[in-house]
Amino acid sequence: MVSFFASVFPACAEVLPELLALYRQLCGFMSSSMHDKNQSIIENVRKYLGEHYTDPSLCLDSVAEHLGVSYYFLSRIFTAEGNQSFSDMLNDTGIYRAMDLLHSTDLPVQSISEQAGYTNWSTFLRAFKKRTDLTPLQYRKNHAEFAFFQRHKHQEALSLDCEKGFAGSKD
Repeated sequence: MVSFFASVFPACAEVLPELLALYRQLCGFMSSSMHDKNQSIIENVRKYLGEHYTDPSLCLDSVAEHLGVSYYFLSRIFTAEGNQSFSDMLNDTGIYRAMDLLHSTDLPVQSISEQAGYTNWSTFLRAFKKRTDLTPLQYRKNHAEFAFFQRHKHQEALSLDCEKGFAGSKD
């Protein structure tokens, strides 16, 4: 294309490579700018989900309306960025909340599933197992054992430090 253009318009032949370089740079800038804008929108979605994940009517359409964009535009952003679908992001938000409640409270799992935004018990169990490869009770038990091990390990370290301190003070 450059040689054809140079033969037809010989006076512009010198400027053409610079114009093509500028065009490529502009395209790269626009692509980067769109990616940054998409990431900002996804971050706003993530924040909104974190605040409203328990709302049973929460869906891509309602989030798009809240953000002032169309459903199709928001759906296209999730497809373009390719990291995670909207429904996976929504499910993960609830499951992370459930994981937090499982290891920080003694609430019954059914109550935790409701606080995590799930209205259907079997849907919660299926989503939790898909995300963690454990049932909620297995997760709670494993986390409790890990926390016990960490506390025990910390207590041993403290007692060793104390023994070293006493041994050093005898001199």
